[in-house]
Amino acid sequence: MADYFDENPKFNEDTFRHRFRMSKSLFLKIVSDVEAYDEWFQEGLDGRMKKSFTPLQKVTSAIKQLATGNPPDEGDEYLNMSERTSRECLEYFCETVCKRYGGEFLRRPTSHDVALLYQAHEERHHLPGMLGSLDCTHFIWRMCPTELRGQYMRGDHQYPTVMLEAVASQDLWIWHAFCGPAGSQNDINVLQQSPLFLAQRNGTAPNCPFQVNNHLYKRGYYLTDGIYSTWSVFVKSFPYPHDPNEKKFKRQHEAARKYVERAYGVLKSKWGILNRPMRSKTVRKIRSIVYTCLILHNMIIKDDGRAIAPVHIQDPPVEPVFDDTAYTELIDEDTHWRLKHDLVEHLGSLDLPHLEGKINEETVDQLNLPIYYASPQELEEVVNKNGYFTIDRMEGLPHIAEPETKHAATRLALGIRVGVEAVFKGHLEDETIDELFDSYSKKLEQVPSAYSSGGASIMFAVFRRNDKCY
Repeated sequence: MADYFDENPKFNEDTFRHRFRMSKSLFLKIVSDVEAYDEWFQEGLDGRMKKSFTPLQKVTSAIKQLATGNPPDEGDEYLNMSERTSRECLEYFCETVCKRYGGEFLRRPTSHDVALLYQAHEERHHLPGMLGSLDCTHFIWRMCPTELRGQYMRGDHQYPTVMLEAVASQDLWIWHAFCGPAGSQNDINVLQQSPLFLAQRNGTAPNCPFQVNNHLYKRGYYLTDGIYSTWSVFVKSFPYPHDPNEKKFKRQHEAARKYVERAYGVLKSKWGILNRPMRSKTVRKIRSIVYTCLILHNMIIKDDGRAIAPVHIQDPPVEPVFDDTAYTELIDEDTHWRLKHDLVEHLGSLDLPHLEGKINEETVDQLNLPIYYASPQELEEVVNKNGYFTIDRMEGLPHIAEPETKHAATRLALGIRVGVEAVFKGHLEDETIDELFDSYSKKLEQVPSAYSSGGASIMFAVFRRNDKCY
């Protein structure tokens, strides 16, 4: 264990993260919390009055099994731990993690979470009211009992599988998970068993309406594929779009719905136990392992600072009251079609070139220019560090405030175009570049403060080449 946790470890932080899938600080926090929550992880004495394994060894064995998917006897040599003890470490660790962290890291979205999800998805995809994307995946069950193989097999899968239904947001955070249905079922069968809309039906869901195209909607929605029903909380794409606005909506829908597919890919690549045939003999143990991987996945996202809603702010408690009208509202087809029409009209009213086929989304991401205005001190430090030049003179030129006219905005747009056009030419056509800067000039006219404020924005410097560079 000194190779990773000594004061001068043999392996650095990057190697630790690669092998344990998380930072060392998060790993040690989990060890501390698990030790305090469950006595089984605390160090003690056995019947022969010999010390048992430390909490660090037990958690290391469990997480290594989750990360690699290798058999329990893998820790025989390095941890000197038997196969039975390693298996117990995994089972107790999964149960403890689900009980200790499940309430926070597998929580239903609160009103605070929903507000942040609305904002993040609208800024990124221009889809007001989007909660995330919904889909199912399969895990192979290697040790499925013979009497259950027919129930857990399907024609498009060679082996018995267990299904997982999940909702993922833009940051790949898992907001809903339902694991355990037999692999012979489809996504609709799983949805009928799922507790996804249980909070809406018993009146405990947060009240988070949103507005799109001047129409108010009571609940947020999930992006789904074509197999799901036309419910008011599901938004599906057009299979064969004809109208230009429908084509724009289809591109945006496909770009936003990919997050749940990406989340499944990240989970199965990060936690090898999910990507290999499950060796557990009961569905309950498989469910415990899957939920543990989901919880650790969300904890890593929060630890890395990528979470949309990292802080868990609970809503005031509400007494559950079953509402018969809630289910009728959920499955309302009229609301489904009206919402879909409003989203199509909303996207059609926006100026989004990458949805019109002129620029693809990958090209847009490549053109994120890291423009940074350095201070005179920073520029001087860079020049001195280079060593090939000496600054003879450097001063900031005053910015002359121009009148708020159309010509001033055009001149500013042309000035910026001179500096960055060479970068754009490698990705865009000349006609597209002209249209881009014309649109930028019109945006500047709407924000006159961008070219009418005072202050120094141009720096003048005279460099002299040093003799040593010749």
